[in-house]
Amino acid sequence: MGFLNLREIASHKDETSKAKLDALVFASEDFCADIEATRTESANEMLYARSQLVIAAKAFGLQAIDMVHINFRDLDGLKVECEGGRQMGFTGKQAIHPAQIDIINERFAPSTKELDFSSRAVQ
Repeated sequence: MGFLNLREIASHKDETSKAKLDALVFASEDFCADIEATRTESANEMLYARSQLVIAAKAFGLQAIDMVHINFRDLDGLKVECEGGRQMGFTGKQAIHPAQIDIINERFAPSTKELDFSSRAVQ
């Protein structure tokens, strides 16, 4: 039901505290279980939902945090998944093991080329 209500979720603001969301996080394993999808290495079964989450997050000025890479020993697979997530528009990725943190930070940090472009764009 969360994906059917993304607009309401992404725009939510607590009227009492005035707090609002900072990010939307894709819970891949929960999503696959809920829709009874077979989880695959390609993650094709989640492409539509992941795209929806990025679009909603960007539309409401939120960060989009991508799914966890379950096989925490497969660091090469993590690198590939980070690149794919970044290409889709995700701004970060969940980690389930400390060995994943440096790779995730490296893959989602802006490149020198991106920083240079941003610096020129605001001048």
